[in-house]
Amino acid sequence: MHRVLGFDRWVAQGGDWGSIVTARMALLNPPGLAAIHLNSAPLHARVVPKEMTDDEAAWLKAGAAKRASQAGYRIQQGTKPQKLAYGLTDSPVGLAAWILDKFQNLTVGGEPVPPPFPLDRLLTNVMLCWLGGINAANWLYISVVEEGLGLPRRQRVEVPTGFTLCPNDLGVPPPDAWLRRSFNMLHRAAAAQGGHFLAFEQPELFVSRLCAIDPVRFDKMAGPL
Repeated sequence: MHRVLGFDRWVAQGGDWGSIVTARMALLNPPGLAAIHLNSAPLHARVVPKEMTDDEAAWLKAGAAKRASQAGYRIQQGTKPQKLAYGLTDSPVGLAAWILDKFQNLTVGGEPVPPPFPLDRLLTNVMLCWLGGINAANWLYISVVEEGLGLPRRQRVEVPTGFTLCPNDLGVPPPDAWLRRSFNMLHRAAAAQGGHFLAFEQPELFVSRLCAIDPVRFDKMAGPL
């Protein structure tokens, strides 16, 4: 950002895999990075605290229940990606079903209604995976099985961090205390609806939340906005 684009100060945003990339980048604290904003929170403390609050205990229980019912695709892609790729490469209908299931469950929470996206945009998303091949994308999930999604042990993101979390994301939104173990969290907002694809599903809300992150104020604050 500084050497190529000439920005002395900048903010990074990440969701889904981007939240992992953004958080890992913030651990390096590159020059000029004033704050980060995440709309997914898969990164949490690896060690369960000995004294959890009731909210944290309830969150862990709810998260385990959601993973048990929704994380089958991740286990399959993370353990047998090559075998899965043969079927998804052979059948465009199979590939569409595999992908669109996530657009359904991670936006409207499994309700029996269509996902809130125009059909042509969904088909465009599927077509990109069809033309490029799904195999390489599947192999990414092996890292989840082998290394997990957490930050490196005993490391914490000290760059000022803001969150916008949705009710129907991959995981249940963590309590504030849990996030603060891994991040210098100075701001958190909760979306009333929506899920994993916030920028795609609710672009106006996404932009408004991102624009609300003021790095100058972050630098001077010791608490939530």
